[in-house]
Amino acid sequence: MQMKLKQLRLFNEIYVTGSLTTAAGRLFISQPAASKILANLEHDVGYKLFHRKNGKLQATPEANLLHEEVLSALQHINQLEDSFRRAGRGARGEIKITSILGPALGYLPDLIRRFQLEHEEAHIILATGTSLPIREMVATAKIDIGIADIGLQSNRYDMTAVTMRCNCALHTSHPLANQPFVTPLLLGAINWITYGSEHETTTQLKAIYKEQRIAFQSNLTVHSTIMGLGMVEMNMGAAIIDSMSSNHFQRNIGIQFPNVKLVPFKPRVLETVDIISQNSRPMSNLTTLFLAKLLTEIKEFNNIA
Repeated sequence: MQMKLKQLRLFNEIYVTGSLTTAAGRLFISQPAASKILANLEHDVGYKLFHRKNGKLQATPEANLLHEEVLSALQHINQLEDSFRRAGRGARGEIKITSILGPALGYLPDLIRRFQLEHEEAHIILATGTSLPIREMVATAKIDIGIADIGLQSNRYDMTAVTMRCNCALHTSHPLANQPFVTPLLLGAINWITYGSEHETTTQLKAIYKEQRIAFQSNLTVHSTIMGLGMVEMNMGAAIIDSMSSNHFQRNIGIQFPNVKLVPFKPRVLETVDIISQNSRPMSNLTTLFLAKLLTEIKEFNNIA
C-alpha cells in the first residue's frame, strides 16, 4: 500500500473538522475531489475511517488509533518542507569554522551570537587549530571557513588577507598605561611577550628596535594573543595585540583582563591574518552570508590608511 501525502492531509482535516466540505476548503480542493481521495484511502486501508452521525463525519475506532501517528508524520513533513524553503533562502544549515586561538576566543563568539540572532536556526560549529591544519581542512572542505596566520595563496581555497593595526598591551600599573601612545624609547628596557621569532609582529618589533638602536628584550613566547594578554595581566611584560582582539577586548566582550590597558604603539606594527573559505563545492547561502559579515566587520573596525 502506497499512502499519498494528500490522503494523510485530508484524513487529518476531516478528523479535526468533522466535515468533508470544510476539509476540502482548507486544502483548496473541490468536494468531489476530496470525496474521491477519502474513498481511495479507505479502499487502500481496507476499512472505513469515518461514519456520518448527526450531519458530521465521526472517526471510527480505527481512525482514532491512527490519528496521532498521522499527525506526527504530517508535522515532520511540514518541518522538512520548511527546512527546504529556509535552506533555499540561506536561513538554516551548518557552518563549520576553525580559527587560530585569538579570534576564536576574542572575536568570533560575539560575531556568532549576533549572526544567530538574525538566523536563529543556523547551526555553527567553532573549533580552534593551528594555521597549517586549518588550511588543509578548508582545502579538503572539511570546514567551510578558517582564520589562519598569514601564508601562501593557493588555488585549493579562496583567501582574503586582512592587515590589522596592533596596540601595545601594558599592565595598568605601568607608568605609560594611560599615555596616548608609547614608543620603544618611552618603554625603555621592557620585556616583550612575543609569538615566536618568525611571527611578523616579532620581526617588525626587532627591526624597529634595531633601527632606533635600542636593545630588544624578550624572555616569553606564547602562541596566541589571549595567552599574551594573560601574561600582561600578571605583569610579566608587554605584548602586541592585533585589532581583532583589541576591538572586542575594549568593548568588554568575551574574556576580560581587568589589569591590562591597550595603548597605541608608534611606529605602528601590523599583523595580517588570512580569512580562507573552501571552493571545492558551492557554499550555502548561509555560509556566504556569514563570511560576508565577517569580512565587512573586520574591515570596518580595522581601516588601515
